[in-house]
Amino acid sequence: MSEAISAENIERVLEQRLFELTATVDTQEVSHVAEVGDGIAHVVGLKSAMAGELLEFTSGITGKTVYGLAQNLDRDEVGAVLFGDVDTIKEGDPCRTTGRVMDIPVGRGMLGRVVNPLGQPIDGKGSIGATSRSSGGCGSRSRRACSRLTPWCPSAVASVS
Repeated sequence: MSEAISAENIERVLEQRLFELTATVDTQEVSHVAEVGDGIAHVVGLKSAMAGELLEFTSGITGKTVYGLAQNLDRDEVGAVLFGDVDTIKEGDPCRTTGRVMDIPVGRGMLGRVVNPLGQPIDGKGSIGATSRSSGGCGSRSRRACSRLTPWCPSAVASVS
């Protein structure tokens, strides 16, 4: 015979399911492209974007993902250099922060290889057996830290007069 429905049974089942529940939080800021031209996208918003952060653009026409590098961190706008099929990104397309400063694979597997700016092989020799990744950059890249960065950092070059 099946178990009778009672408050105790419902409570026990709910407690068991809540105990088994696992949740993850993925924090990404989403905005849209205000203007694009010559491989540069101007994105409104993205208050949490970091200098040198890899941004993810999604084409509203093709659904293709194109990555960009956050460069200009203005108060209301972020300027980003686009990599890849830049002609698919249009005004109004969504843009997301990734939380990752742009980096490339490093290691002996990179010797003699030809890669694009994202570190992806374009020489037809297959994947790269890199052991780690490196941004080769300046440490902290938040908007507040940009004013304190050294002149050799790409983030600080625009602010040096």
